[in-house]
Amino acid sequence: MLLKSGHPRFETKHISALWKSKIPDLKTLKERIPNSLLVALDLEFSAQGVSEVGLAFLRVHGQEPQFQGDGTLQMFYSQNEIQVHSFLVRDRIPTKKTSREAIKYGTTALIDAEEVVPTVTRMLSTFSNEGSLILIGFALYAEFQWISQECPSLSTFFTTWVDLQEIAEERSGALRPGLIDTMSAMHIFDREVGSKGPRMHRASNDAVRCMAVLSGLVSLNSFTLLKASPDVLLLTKHPHPSSKHPFTARITTSDGSTLPSEFKAPRSLSTLFEAYKPKAVALKTSGFYRGKLIGLKVWWLSFSTAESLEHFAAKVDRSTLSGKTLMVEKVIYTPPGICRAREPKGEIAENSSQSRASDPFRHADRACDADDPSTRPAALLG
Repeated sequence: MLLKSGHPRFETKHISALWKSKIPDLKTLKERIPNSLLVALDLEFSAQGVSEVGLAFLRVHGQEPQFQGDGTLQMFYSQNEIQVHSFLVRDRIPTKKTSREAIKYGTTALIDAEEVVPTVTRMLSTFSNEGSLILIGFALYAEFQWISQECPSLSTFFTTWVDLQEIAEERSGALRPGLIDTMSAMHIFDREVGSKGPRMHRASNDAVRCMAVLSGLVSLNSFTLLKASPDVLLLTKHPHPSSKHPFTARITTSDGSTLPSEFKAPRSLSTLFEAYKPKAVALKTSGFYRGKLIGLKVWWLSFSTAESLEHFAAKVDRSTLSGKTLMVEKVIYTPPGICRAREPKGEIAENSSQSRASDPFRHADRACDADDPSTRPAALLG
């Protein structure tokens, strides 16, 4: 979440000195970087709270960090001598190790939950005489909320801060660009991304990625992020089926689990299903914890015609993507006052009064017959 609005859902008065010292644009960032110590902070969360803290430190000796365009993240890390620390919180680490990236950089320590704040405080204290400390991150909302609510004293270590997502948006013109997408647009190759399917990020890896993105932002004359077709609306919430969106598809997984994590923004979803020409896309999260997205449960697409919806359902329902079996439900809007015969299996008829009274995306029979192999596509986009 961007912090542009200046009205976050957490208290800022007790950290006002840091909060008001924000670096607002690229020009100011370039002016502040020389002879500073950059501190990248990234947090990962579990249901119990912070599960990982990643800290990366980069001393800038009178110049910008050395950029590694068309190079690897490992090369950037080594060439700039970045110091990285990862703190894992005992009893909050996910048990499915295969779903997580490997920690690639720096040191790793296992600590108890009550040790998180004292440990981070001690670490920052060792750099208190290093001059100007600049807090950096990508979509810093959750980190700032944590500082405000759990450890406001940490704010005193930093002279200023910058949210790199805002600078990337300024440079590229893309709305709320993602960290990985931004790094890819800068031609920084990361072996951990996409090599073994979607996996949970590690806080320390993301901290190093933030350093690389900052380097690209201040070094590159330009870079281009992929944008969705201007004809496709990117919606932040699910509208009710209506005359504006009469032919819609609701996409979930067969077992009710979260959807593939690499498609966590409307823009990426629009690109994935571009061949089916959706008119609008939206996502529905399973929830947030302290500002961090913890999973996507529903993808939603709107089509201009019933034929487009039927074609999409026939191809995508029960197909497999990143190890997940996708299920498609067709949601068709019926204008008020029009009688409609019983819907074929797999469709939901909605009118305006029903939309107001209940969730338009409630459970319905599937668009394809599970026992009919002819309706089961062999591939997602085949």
